[in-house]
Amino acid sequence: MRFWICGLVPVIVVFSLMSGCDTSDTPQVEVEPVAVVENLDPLPPTTADPIVVMPVQPLSGPIKIISRSNGRDVAFRIAAKKVISDDRELDGMNVQSLSNIDIDFSNHSLVLLAMGEQFSDYQLRIATIDREGYYLIVRAEGTELMHQPENDHVNKTYPFCTAVIPRTDAVEVISELFLE
Repeated sequence: MRFWICGLVPVIVVFSLMSGCDTSDTPQVEVEPVAVVENLDPLPPTTADPIVVMPVQPLSGPIKIISRSNGRDVAFRIAAKKVISDDRELDGMNVQSLSNIDIDFSNHSLVLLAMGEQFSDYQLRIATIDREGYYLIVRAEGTELMHQPENDHVNKTYPFCTAVIPRTDAVEVISELFLE
């Protein structure tokens, strides 16, 4: 008897699905089409969060260098290359030599290259900057001012150079350094 009930239930379910259901007592719902609204007025401006509009930059091509600087600072014991886009990031580096750079981060970014610890004194200069997608290709030139013997640990130098460029959303620097 038990087998007969278990086999009968699936047969009844299948038969009722195949025969269709009577929906005469089910209320029908009509759906009206949604109207298309055009020419909406923009939202009124708010003062809560100012929006910074960055100029559109091509994803490849040369980047204009607005100003350059260079120097030496023991804070750059390790080679570095980066794009700095706000005051907090610049201040967080805690490098005294960079504090005298006058830059408006709402319109500009700062590109930094540092050679790290050197036994020769170099003067660095960023020659050109090109953009390839989210990468900045930075070509720098280094001129050796004075060569020191490698065993002279007293006169180490830490050369770096910077360039101010129009504000960018590029996130990584690829550097090419040419030494003379």
